[in-house]
Amino acid sequence: MVAVATEAMAAAEAEGGLAVVAVVASSAVIAATACVDYRALMGGRSGAAPSAFDSRSSGSNEHSNGNMAHSSSSSSSSGSTSAMLPAVSVIIPVLNEAKGIADTIHYIRSMDPRPLDIVVVDGGSADGTVLAAIREGVRVVRAGRGRAKQMNRGAEAAQGDILVFVHADSRPPASLVAAVRAALAHPRTVIGGFNTVVQLNGRVLCYMTGLHFVKTYLAPLLFRPLSFARGLRCLFGDQTLFCRAADFKRVGGFDERLPLMEDLDLILRLHMAGPGGKLQGRGRVAHVLRPVSHTSGRRLVSYGNVRGTYILFRIALEWYLGVEPDRLQQLYWELWTDKYR
Repeated sequence: MVAVATEAMAAAEAEGGLAVVAVVASSAVIAATACVDYRALMGGRSGAAPSAFDSRSSGSNEHSNGNMAHSSSSSSSSGSTSAMLPAVSVIIPVLNEAKGIADTIHYIRSMDPRPLDIVVVDGGSADGTVLAAIREGVRVVRAGRGRAKQMNRGAEAAQGDILVFVHADSRPPASLVAAVRAALAHPRTVIGGFNTVVQLNGRVLCYMTGLHFVKTYLAPLLFRPLSFARGLRCLFGDQTLFCRAADFKRVGGFDERLPLMEDLDLILRLHMAGPGGKLQGRGRVAHVLRPVSHTSGRRLVSYGNVRGTYILFRIALEWYLGVEPDRLQQLYWELWTDKYR
C-alpha cells in the first residue's frame, strides 16, 4: 500500500505539486501503514541501512591531509564519464560523537560511487571526537558550537560541486552520490533531501517515520500553499540535505544567527531566490522518495510521540512567526532537557 502511495506522491511531484488531494491522501496512507509495509517504504535493498544508530549528532583549524586518501584512486578508476559528473562532498557536523563517528565515516566511504571528500566539522567536542575523525584520515575543521556555523565552515572546506550535509547519527542511502546527482540534474531544483525512516536499535519508529513524511508536504501546503504549488517542501537536517555549492554560496549559506531551524531557513531562501541564471521563478525543493535515508530516534523516543510532536511543532511555529534567535535558543533549552542538547 505504501508503494502505491509513494508512486502517487512521485506523480504529484512531477505535476509541480498541484495535485493537492493526492498529496494529502497519500501522506495519510503512508503515515498509517509505515509499519505494515516497511520493505516497500525502504525502496528495496539499496535503501537498507547498517545497524549502528546509537551514537549522537549534533573556522577553522584543519587536522588532516585535506582529502580522503582513497578519493584519487576512486576517481581514476571511474573512467572519463565520471570526470564529467559533478563532484560530491559530504559534510558532517559533530558534537561529542566519539562513539559513532568512525562508523559513520566508514559507511560513507563504502558508498559506490564514493564522494570526493568528507569534511567533519567539530563544534567543541570533549570526548575524543576530533581524534577519532583524524584517525580516519578525513579533513577535520574546528568551528565552535552551532550547527549553522559548523556546516558553513564545512562548506568552505569542501571541494565538491554538490554539498551533502549528513548528521552523525544518520545513514543516507548507499547510492547517495548517484541519487543527489540525479535530483540536481533538474535545472529548477535548488535543494533536496531524502524520504527518511526513523529507527532505534533496529526497530522502526512508525509514528515518527510517518510524521516525518507527512510534514514534508502538509506544512508548506497549510502555511504557504502558493509556494507549495511552486515546489516548496518542508525538509529537516536529518533528511540529509543537499544542494549545489554555487547555489549555497549565492544565498550566503546557513544563517549563523539561528541556533536552530537553520535547515528550513536555508530551504526557504533558496526556494525564494530561485534557480538563478536564465531561469525565472521559484526554486524547486526535491524530496527524494527512493532510495530512503535513515536516522536515529534516540532523542525523540525518550519524550514519547505526543510530547515529541509538540516540541517539534512548537519550535517550528515560533521560528515561522519570527521570534528572535535568543528566544528560540531559550525555548530550545526549555523544551529539550535531555543529554543531547
